[in-house]
Amino acid sequence: GPSLIVFNTDAEILGSEIEVVLNPADGWEFLLGLSLLDAEIQDLDGAGGVLNRQMPNAPDLSFNALGRYEWAAFGGRMSAQVDMNYVDDRPLNAVNDPAIRDESYTVANANVQWLSANDHWMLKLWVKNFTDEVYFPTAFDITGITGVTQHSVASPRWFGGTVGYSW
Repeated sequence: GPSLIVFNTDAEILGSEIEVVLNPADGWEFLLGLSLLDAEIQDLDGAGGVLNRQMPNAPDLSFNALGRYEWAAFGGRMSAQVDMNYVDDRPLNAVNDPAIRDESYTVANANVQWLSANDHWMLKLWVKNFTDEVYFPTAFDITGITGVTQHSVASPRWFGGTVGYSW
């Protein structure tokens, strides 16, 4: 049946990351992260001939942030947190076909948590992707087999709760 061909080729990757953690007052924590990346596959044959092409799923820019506040409550500790992640547009395959590319996106999450004083019990309510962002973490070009591209859609907004016990 149909299968993917995986191979290795030379690449050139240049990038930098910075992370900052701030604790401006009791109970407050902020995290910020920035990544700049220039990742190219060297001399890859594809549409347009043999070219250097952007590596798949390697965005030029990504950014993340988190804000968290923790306080004493109900004989333990409560916390409220909001976080987000921005990912720049990027190809989802090595030949950089425009049909297998995803636009930039931002995903945000939030949660409220209680942790018992002895750290045994944890109760959490959360919402993931609360902006209901539609994006594609991966895609496959199967036009040679079926005539279509297949995009994997990330999870939409969803809510939940977690109960945990640690020994």
